[in-house]
Amino acid sequence: MNPNNFSYQGFTLPSYETFRRFSLASISWLFLGILNAQTSCGFDAAIQSAFQQDPAYSAVVNQYDQNYSQNPDQGQGPTDGTYEIPTVVHIIHNGGPENITDAQVLGAIAQANNQLAGGEGGYNTQIQLVLVKIDPNGNCTSGINRVQTQFPDIDPNNYPNQLAIKNLSRWPVEQYLNIWIVRDIINTAGVVGFASFPLSDPLIDGIVVKHNYFGATGTATGNETNTLVHEFGHYLSLYHVWGPLTNADCDYCHGPSDGLTKGDKVPDTNPCRYALQISSCTPYYGD
Repeated sequence: MNPNNFSYQGFTLPSYETFRRFSLASISWLFLGILNAQTSCGFDAAIQSAFQQDPAYSAVVNQYDQNYSQNPDQGQGPTDGTYEIPTVVHIIHNGGPENITDAQVLGAIAQANNQLAGGEGGYNTQIQLVLVKIDPNGNCTSGINRVQTQFPDIDPNNYPNQLAIKNLSRWPVEQYLNIWIVRDIINTAGVVGFASFPLSDPLIDGIVVKHNYFGATGTATGNETNTLVHEFGHYLSLYHVWGPLTNADCDYCHGPSDGLTKGDKVPDTNPCRYALQISSCTPYYGD
C-alpha cells in the first residue's frame, strides 16, 4: 500500500506529508517526558472532535495506521544527513508580553533541535527545525512574523475562532511548518499547546503554543516543559502514549503483541494504562 495514493478533501498526500506520517519511531520516545500535572496538551480533544465531525477523516487516519502497522520500517529516517523542516513562527499579539522577542524564538527552536538530536537523552531523530530565510514570495525573511490583533487568544474547540487567528498569518502548509504563538489558549483546562494531525484541514494545519511555554527564556523563563517538541510529535502523527482514546484503549496494560495496534501504535514506547495521571505499566517491553 503506497501512502502517496491517499487523498482527503481533494488534498493528495505530497512527499512532505508522507514524511510526517512515517516519522513515528524516531520521535516517539520524546513523549515520555512531557507536560506536568498543571499543564496539558489539547491534542486528544481536538483529534476526537475532528474524527466525530468528519468520519471520512477518521477513516483516512485509520488507513495510515494500518499501513504503518504492516510496514513499520518505513520512514525510519535518512541514512545520511538530516531532515530539515522549513519553519515559520507567527507571533499573534496585542503589544503585551505575548509579543515575545526574536531571542526567545531562537532559543525555543534551539531547545527543540537539541531534544530532537538526543541532547537530553534518547535517540537522535535526524530531524531539525529550520527557520526559513526566504518567504513564499521570494523575499528575505527571518522566519518570524508579528501580527497585532485585539484578541490574540485561541480556542481549539471553536473552529471559527481558530480559523480567524490562523488566517492572520499562514504560509502554505504543504511547504512549511506553521507555528503560532498566542497570548492564551482559552476555554480549556490548563492547555498550553496543541497541533494538527497530518491530512487535517489545511486551514488549521500547524502548531499552537502559549507564549510562556515556548522555550525556556524570555516570558518562558523557568518553563520545564518541552511543549514545542511535544506538539511537533503530534504534527508528525504521533498519538499520546496512551493512544487516541482516553478510556477504552487503555483499560489494561499493553503487551508486546499490542505494540502496533494499541496506545500510540509505536512499539518502542512503554505500554500504559491511561493518561499521565495514572501510573504506566511495567516492565518496558521495547527499546
